[in-house]
Amino acid sequence: MKRSVAMVLATAGAAMTLGAVGSGPATASTATTLVSASDAATPQANTVTFWSSNHRAVFRATYSPPYGDSSFLNISGTLYDHDTRTARRGGKCAYLELEYGSAAEGSRRIYTDNVTQCGPGGKPLIGGYYKPFYFQLRVCQIPEHGTYPVNCGRWHRIYDAPVMTVEDSEDSAVRS
Repeated sequence: MKRSVAMVLATAGAAMTLGAVGSGPATASTATTLVSASDAATPQANTVTFWSSNHRAVFRATYSPPYGDSSFLNISGTLYDHDTRTARRGGKCAYLELEYGSAAEGSRRIYTDNVTQCGPGGKPLIGGYYKPFYFQLRVCQIPEHGTYPVNCGRWHRIYDAPVMTVEDSEDSAVRS
């Protein structure tokens, strides 16, 4: 009960503060709460969690898309195996499938990769992907000595490069 009252008061206070910022001239105290347009356009790191279809494997990650002069998609995360059953009882390992396209070295290629984690603990994944035009992943399970993943979650596309129009390419050619 106390927590919900505190939340209502905090929400009302925030609404009043926003109203004060928009209703009158900006003072020194209100000017510091405003965000510049360039800061708002800067992409922030995104934290995501993806599960296998049966929720016995999970991948938690943080990623930062390429921005400005950077050509790298940076991902850091951990793959966890939450299947506590033994292999005899049908237990499986956590399995992460990665698929991405890269435009490095002037040609567009598709790459695939996978990571497996069996047992407790987590397997870290840290990577920088150069000039990706898309990046997607899905979490599955796989038998410990198996070849094919099972219980796969859906594919999650976490990055798509902006599409360049003819005008954009002409503008970049003029700037060069």
